[in-house]
Amino acid sequence: MNFPSSFDVKQTPWLAAPSLRAVLAALRAAGGEARVVGGAVRDALLGRAVGDVDLACNLPPDRTMAALEAAGIKAMPTGFDHGTVTAVVQGKGYEITSLRADVETDGRHAKVSFIDDWQADASRRDFTMNALYCDEEGRLYDPLGGLADLAAQRVRFIGNPADRLREDVLRLLRFFRFMAQLAQPGVPCVPDPAGLEACRAAKADLKTLSAERVGKEMLRLLAAPDPAPVWDLMAREGILPLLLPEALPAPLLEEMGKAEKSHATPDAVRRLGAAIDLSHYATAAKRLRLSNEQTHRLRDMGKIIIPDEADHATLRQVLYDFGRSAVEDVLLWREAQGRAVPSAFWPLIAQWEKPVFPVRGADLLARGEKPGAALGQKLRALEAWWRAQDFKPDQKACLVQLEKGA
Repeated sequence: MNFPSSFDVKQTPWLAAPSLRAVLAALRAAGGEARVVGGAVRDALLGRAVGDVDLACNLPPDRTMAALEAAGIKAMPTGFDHGTVTAVVQGKGYEITSLRADVETDGRHAKVSFIDDWQADASRRDFTMNALYCDEEGRLYDPLGGLADLAAQRVRFIGNPADRLREDVLRLLRFFRFMAQLAQPGVPCVPDPAGLEACRAAKADLKTLSAERVGKEMLRLLAAPDPAPVWDLMAREGILPLLLPEALPAPLLEEMGKAEKSHATPDAVRRLGAAIDLSHYATAAKRLRLSNEQTHRLRDMGKIIIPDEADHATLRQVLYDFGRSAVEDVLLWREAQGRAVPSAFWPLIAQWEKPVFPVRGADLLARGEKPGAALGQKLRALEAWWRAQDFKPDQKACLVQLEKGA
């Protein structure tokens, strides 16, 4: 894999964005130099969509704030003590962090000093591929060999891996997550030996991480194109059992990835459902501090039963009760387990729009029914009949059926 020495600004939409150019110009006007750093540069080189664009700048945070405000740009001190200011232009936010050196760290919080040394700033980062910079002209800067590592799909800590992990043990999970994101499908997972050894030695420190930080990294890992080999590596290294005792071996996760390729967009929560014992979904969700919506998706994957002999009418009933997303999750999980799913189910799911029961309580009241529990019972009985007719009767037919039932 070969990389250019610079980006063509005119051909690079995220770099040519007027909002970013305004921020760069404001910092330059104040005597500063700013460069895009980290994920945006890495992902652009890999040909992937660029999300957040973060900047490094050789101005201290107070001067960064002043430069932005002088240019009429909204500036927020989102991490001022650590040198981070967020500029907001046209609704787009850019985090700008002053060049800095970590003076002291306890594995979670760092005391920093602000510097004017790009090499030193690069040296305090986590991985070489995240210490790539791009200036406003599109020129690339690679102070620590990140381009070669990126070309080799190699995740390599900057400096001594043990030191980087002592500074922040979350980097242990990021080591595996980036491996999964860089891996090419079908290519064996070969971690950097020094990095893997340091992770092995530091894994007990993972207990100091919050559930939110662990959950975020695990879902990012599972969103990678083919996370199964790295999931398997983490299991063999004893890292998964520490974080997620409910985790299952990788083959089912691998099969879920194959099922998704045929029928659905890859989804981290669905993959998590294939990678854990779903009878303990609630405990796993708590360990990873999942949202209520994510937790309910795991619950439904283990709860919803679609008989092997189900026909289209049966599937429509399940879709009506649980919705397209939940049914898709269950059928993909079933396919990952090696159980057959009729091919005609997938177009039905893709086209599904939940039918609306055509009778309301107001319709019955208008016919002289009295409000109360009996009214609710009649509505429920009528809806059950409507469902049994495969949702086909219209309001007139339903009201005729109501007369018959009365």
